Amino acid sequence: ALVLAGGAMCLVRIPPGTIGVQQFELGGRGIAERDHAAGIAFSLPLLESWHLIDGTTQVLTFGWESEGGDFPVLDLRTREGTVVKVGAAIVHRVRPGEAWQLVRDGLKGVWRRRVRAAAEDALAREIGERSTAELCDTDARLACEAALRQELDLRLARDHIQVERVLLTQV
Repeated sequence: ALVLAGGAMCLVRIPPGTIGVQQFELGGRGIAERDHAAGIAFSLPLLESWHLIDGTTQVLTFGWESEGGDFPVLDLRTREGTVVKVGAAIVHRVRPGEAWQLVRDGLKGVWRRRVRAAAEDALAREIGERSTAELCDTDARLACEAALRQELDLRLARDHIQVERVLLTQV
């Protein structure tokens, strides 16, 4: 029983959809430079600690409260100064193999806020370059979504976030 209890203390469970990041507490080695997939990992108690990062695809939504948006629709100005209400969904996740860098850079608790801030800024800039007529045209709106996805993916790459899709859900 003591052997089983001792063995259980040396195992860490990494739940499905989660990325494990190992941190060495002694010896100044810091963060292990690799991500651990879901499963069981060996760990030495008191010498190592673990950070668990959500590795699933996330969706940040700006929309009407009655429709379940995370945040309210955005009031943005078009090129000619018209105020439009814009709803959007940003599909993103932690870049594969970079969760350890996210922890190393101290972004574990703030990466979701950074995604939101970057999305609000990019949406305001991109909508501000468009006319009201362009926002009513499906092809122009799809081009706007593609430009937003590319801009956000490049901008959030330094924060170890991959933007998979941007959808303008309401205009």
